[in-house]
Amino acid sequence: MSRIEFKLEQNEDEFLKSWRVIDFANKINELHYKHELLNEVRNRIKGGEKPQNFFVFDKSFSIHRSYRYLGTHKLSSKNGVKNLYHLGSPIPLYSNPKIDAIRYIFDSFSRMYTEFNKETGEGQVKLDKNNLYFFVKEAMTSDKTIEIHKYQKYLNTYISTIVDPKSKNKMRDLVSEELKKLRIRYTDRYEIQKKMIEIEEEFKLNKTESLYKNYYELVSKVPGAFERSFINNKRPIVGVYNEENNSVEILCKNFIKQKVKEDRQFDLKNISHNSPYVIVFLATYVLAQLFYQMYVNKIDRLQVQNEIVLDDIELVYEGYEEREQSNTEAEETQNKTLILEENRNRLKEVAVTLESAEQQNEIASTPLSVENTLTHISNSNISKMAINFDQNGFSNGSLYLSKTDEENNT
Repeated sequence: MSRIEFKLEQNEDEFLKSWRVIDFANKINELHYKHELLNEVRNRIKGGEKPQNFFVFDKSFSIHRSYRYLGTHKLSSKNGVKNLYHLGSPIPLYSNPKIDAIRYIFDSFSRMYTEFNKETGEGQVKLDKNNLYFFVKEAMTSDKTIEIHKYQKYLNTYISTIVDPKSKNKMRDLVSEELKKLRIRYTDRYEIQKKMIEIEEEFKLNKTESLYKNYYELVSKVPGAFERSFINNKRPIVGVYNEENNSVEILCKNFIKQKVKEDRQFDLKNISHNSPYVIVFLATYVLAQLFYQMYVNKIDRLQVQNEIVLDDIELVYEGYEEREQSNTEAEETQNKTLILEENRNRLKEVAVTLESAEQQNEIASTPLSVENTLTHISNSNISKMAINFDQNGFSNGSLYLSKTDEENNT
């Protein structure tokens, strides 16, 4: 897919230290990645993928680490499960007991790994992450309850053979409490998700006040958890579970560093500070869509602001100086609006083309909570991009773009 060259000119001659310019570009890169992820999730759901198969990990990927193993991970292999464990705990977009089983096993194993390390000396055997495969496989066999017999047996065996005799009783109590909480958390989660599905089905027939109250409480616990993790993590990692192959695919992996030299989706080409600052970079078409909506929102706000100023002018009957100041403010607002409209129009063709392509695949079976979650994430991306522009003097500057023949791997 060809990329676009973006050229941003600062709207005012405001000096920016070099670290601020780099930070500005990095934030564009991060939000570009997030919008690509969002776009990919939406397109796949519209293409027929089940919303419950999508999840986000609770950790960001590191820009300083090489993720050579990213791709499709088999849950039927030790390395596949171990590699996923190192990415974090998965939080599903919608109700999915199988993904929750992985999540609670990963969370528990991480806690136990830390606790057992306190009780084993240097050079002694640690909890083996290769065994996660066996625990995950067993945990995913049932929906209503989580099966953890192998996990329990492994921890108790470790206590008997590795842990210092003085700490054995303490660790047995710790493991017993941990496994009890694990079962309770999983069961509670299952019941919450089950109730949420039921309420969304009732919504289609009857939307009462009591239903709304219960619905929004449940939303905060299910898709709300996905939304919070996605928004709060700088560089979220999103995966999709394939039921047939019992595997997990990491989305938009080309944005995540895997090797020293690679084709990048966002490529900063040039920074010039010859009054005003000019930044040039390459990015995918999805960033044009994000910019387009940001400018649409800015224009809407300025138009409302301009209407308020014009109303104030009409109310001022005395005082020439007050009228002159109001007129000047109205002219400045109009000039800003013209620049933003030019930017929007340059982006319109690309944004509308992308939107039309998405609508062709649209289906009507997406749960309301999922639609709202994806919309909230989109709005967050747009809002954060606008703040980034405002804080660095590019809010009302000019934007130019040109299509390139340069290809990237998607």
